[in-house]
Amino acid sequence: MEDTPFDRPTDRVRKIMPLAREHASRLGHAAVAPGHLLLAILEEGTGVAAQVVRNAGIDVEELRAAVEAASAAPGGAVGPRLPITPDLRAVLEAAVVEAQDLGHDYVGSEHLLLALVDSGDSAAGGLLIAAGLDPAGAHRKVCDFVGAAEKDDQA
Repeated sequence: MEDTPFDRPTDRVRKIMPLAREHASRLGHAAVAPGHLLLAILEEGTGVAAQVVRNAGIDVEELRAAVEAASAAPGGAVGPRLPITPDLRAVLEAAVVEAQDLGHDYVGSEHLLLALVDSGDSAAGGLLIAAGLDPAGAHRKVCDFVGAAEKDDQA
Protein backbone atom coordinates (compact mmCIF):
# COMPACT_ATOMS: atom_id res chain seq x y z
CA MET A 1 0.00 0.00 0.00
CA GLU A 2 1.30 3.43 -0.92
CA ASP A 3 2.16 5.75 1.95
CA THR A 4 -0.03 8.81 2.29
CA PRO A 5 0.63 11.92 4.34
CA PHE A 6 -1.94 10.65 6.85
CA ASP A 7 0.42 7.74 7.49
CA ARG A 8 2.72 10.46 8.86
CA PRO A 9 0.63 12.72 11.10
CA THR A 10 2.46 15.27 13.17
CA ASP A 11 2.68 14.80 16.93
CA ARG A 12 0.12 17.58 17.25
CA VAL A 13 -2.38 15.69 15.07
CA ARG A 14 -1.72 12.60 17.19
CA LYS A 15 -2.93 14.70 20.15
CA ILE A 16 -5.85 16.27 18.29
CA MET A 17 -7.55 13.04 17.22
CA PRO A 18 -8.00 11.65 20.77
CA LEU A 19 -9.15 15.10 21.91
CA ALA A 20 -11.83 15.01 19.21
CA ARG A 21 -13.04 11.66 20.58
CA GLU A 22 -13.08 13.11 24.10
CA HIS A 23 -15.24 16.02 22.92
CA ALA A 24 -17.68 13.65 21.23
CA SER A 25 -17.91 11.55 24.37
CA ARG A 26 -18.24 14.61 26.65
CA LEU A 27 -21.10 15.90 24.51
CA GLY A 28 -22.81 12.50 24.61
CA HIS A 29 -22.44 11.81 20.89
CA ALA A 30 -22.26 8.33 19.38
CA ALA A 31 -19.60 9.22 16.79
CA VAL A 32 -16.81 11.72 16.19
CA ALA A 33 -17.78 14.43 13.69
CA PRO A 34 -16.03 17.43 12.09
CA GLY A 35 -17.24 19.71 14.89
CA HIS A 36 -15.42 17.58 17.45
CA LEU A 37 -12.27 17.84 15.35
CA LEU A 38 -12.58 21.63 15.30
CA LEU A 39 -13.08 21.69 19.08
CA ALA A 40 -9.94 19.58 19.48
CA ILE A 41 -7.91 21.88 17.22
CA LEU A 42 -9.03 24.87 19.27
CA GLU A 43 -8.34 23.11 22.57
CA GLU A 44 -4.86 21.99 21.52
CA GLY A 45 -4.27 25.64 20.73
CA THR A 46 -0.60 25.67 19.70
CA GLY A 47 -0.69 24.31 16.15
CA VAL A 48 -0.64 26.21 12.90
CA ALA A 49 -4.42 25.75 12.62
CA ALA A 50 -5.17 27.36 15.97
CA GLN A 51 -2.75 30.20 15.22
CA VAL A 52 -4.36 30.82 11.83
CA VAL A 53 -7.79 30.98 13.49
CA ARG A 54 -6.55 33.45 16.13
CA ASN A 55 -4.62 35.53 13.57
CA ALA A 56 -7.81 35.81 11.51
CA GLY A 57 -9.28 37.74 14.45
CA ILE A 58 -11.72 34.99 15.38
CA ASP A 59 -12.78 34.83 19.01
CA VAL A 60 -11.88 31.23 19.87
CA GLU A 61 -14.28 31.07 22.83
CA GLU A 62 -17.19 32.30 20.72
CA LEU A 63 -16.33 29.80 17.98
CA ARG A 64 -16.07 26.99 20.54
CA ALA A 65 -19.50 27.90 21.96
CA ALA A 66 -21.02 28.05 18.46
CA VAL A 67 -19.61 24.63 17.56
CA GLU A 68 -20.98 23.07 20.75
CA ALA A 69 -24.39 24.72 20.23
CA ALA A 70 -24.54 23.42 16.65
CA SER A 71 -23.67 19.87 17.66
CA ALA A 72 -26.32 17.28 17.01
CA ALA A 73 -28.39 16.01 19.90
CA PRO A 74 -26.84 13.16 21.88
CA GLY A 75 -27.71 9.63 21.02
CA GLY A 76 -26.25 6.16 21.06
CA ALA A 77 -23.41 4.67 23.01
CA VAL A 78 -20.53 6.82 24.17
CA GLY A 79 -17.02 5.80 25.06
CA PRO A 80 -13.37 5.96 24.11
CA ARG A 81 -13.76 3.80 20.96
CA LEU A 82 -16.27 6.01 19.16
CA PRO A 83 -16.41 5.62 15.39
CA ILE A 84 -15.98 8.58 13.08
CA THR A 85 -18.80 9.91 10.91
CA PRO A 86 -18.65 9.75 7.11
CA ASP A 87 -18.34 13.56 7.15
CA LEU A 88 -15.24 13.36 9.34
CA ARG A 89 -13.78 10.60 7.18
CA ALA A 90 -14.23 12.92 4.18
CA VAL A 91 -12.48 15.76 6.05
CA LEU A 92 -9.56 13.49 6.97
CA GLU A 93 -9.24 12.35 3.36
CA ALA A 94 -9.40 15.97 2.20
CA ALA A 95 -6.63 16.83 4.69
CA VAL A 96 -4.37 14.32 2.93
CA VAL A 97 -5.15 15.99 -0.39
CA GLU A 98 -4.46 19.43 1.13
CA ALA A 99 -1.08 18.18 2.38
CA GLN A 100 -0.22 16.72 -1.02
CA ASP A 101 -1.33 19.90 -2.80
CA LEU A 102 1.05 21.90 -0.59
CA GLY A 103 3.88 19.43 -1.25
CA HIS A 104 3.96 18.24 2.35
CA ASP A 105 4.72 14.63 3.27
CA TYR A 106 2.85 14.86 6.57
CA VAL A 107 -0.59 15.89 7.81
CA GLY A 108 -0.57 18.72 10.31
CA SER A 109 -3.27 20.70 12.04
CA GLU A 110 -3.13 23.21 9.20
CA HIS A 111 -4.24 20.56 6.70
CA LEU A 112 -7.10 19.55 8.99
CA LEU A 113 -8.18 23.20 9.20
CA LEU A 114 -8.04 23.67 5.43
CA ALA A 115 -10.11 20.53 4.92
CA LEU A 116 -12.65 21.76 7.47
CA VAL A 117 -13.01 25.24 5.98
CA ASP A 118 -13.19 23.79 2.47
CA SER A 119 -16.08 21.61 3.65
CA GLY A 120 -18.28 24.65 4.20
CA ASP A 121 -21.32 22.41 3.88
CA SER A 122 -20.45 20.77 7.23
CA ALA A 123 -21.52 22.57 10.39
CA ALA A 124 -17.90 23.06 11.48
CA GLY A 125 -16.85 24.41 8.08
CA GLY A 126 -19.84 26.70 7.95
CA LEU A 127 -19.09 28.04 11.42
CA LEU A 128 -15.47 28.74 10.48
CA ILE A 129 -16.65 30.65 7.42
CA ALA A 130 -19.32 32.51 9.42
CA ALA A 131 -16.65 33.47 11.97
CA GLY A 132 -14.60 35.05 9.18
CA LEU A 133 -12.23 32.36 7.90
CA ASP A 134 -12.98 31.94 4.21
CA PRO A 135 -11.30 29.08 2.28
CA ALA A 136 -9.07 31.30 0.13
CA GLY A 137 -7.99 33.38 3.10
CA ALA A 138 -7.27 30.26 5.14
CA HIS A 139 -5.07 28.89 2.35
CA ARG A 140 -3.13 32.15 2.14
CA LYS A 141 -2.66 32.33 5.91
CA VAL A 142 -1.49 28.72 6.12
CA CYS A 143 0.94 29.18 3.22
CA ASP A 144 2.29 32.37 4.77
CA PHE A 145 2.69 30.73 8.16
CA VAL A 146 4.20 27.47 6.90
CA GLY A 147 6.45 29.32 4.47
CA ALA A 148 7.77 31.53 7.26
CA ALA A 149 8.35 28.47 9.46
CA GLU A 150 10.21 26.67 6.66
CA LYS A 151 12.44 29.75 6.15
CA ASP A 152 13.16 29.82 9.89
CA ASP A 153 14.11 26.12 9.80
CA GLN A 154 16.56 26.80 6.94
CA ALA A 155 18.20 29.78 8.64
